[in-house]
Amino acid sequence: MNNCYECTFEVELFGKVLTVKASEYWEKKGTELNWEASVDDRIVAGDEIYRDNKLIDFVAIGSFYFDVSEGNNPKAKYKIVAVDGDGNKSK
Repeated sequence: MNNCYECTFEVELFGKVLTVKASEYWEKKGTELNWEASVDDRIVAGDEIYRDNKLIDFVAIGSFYFDVSEGNNPKAKYKIVAVDGDGNKSK
């Protein structure tokens, strides 16, 4: 069950909307990220997840991430960077 315990933030990032909110899943508290799926003229390898300008993970399938790592905070600066099949990254 999803129990939001703080505000939801929506940030426009490179023309995409990134929704960030504190959530709880399976009794784990963390920060939930949802974004519009990345597109490319060939193939999208996935999305890099940054928190406060540090790479914390990579999502190969989908446009959802649940950050339960130390330091997760819905007020932190999260960034999603798409990576295509050739390794090129969105700006």
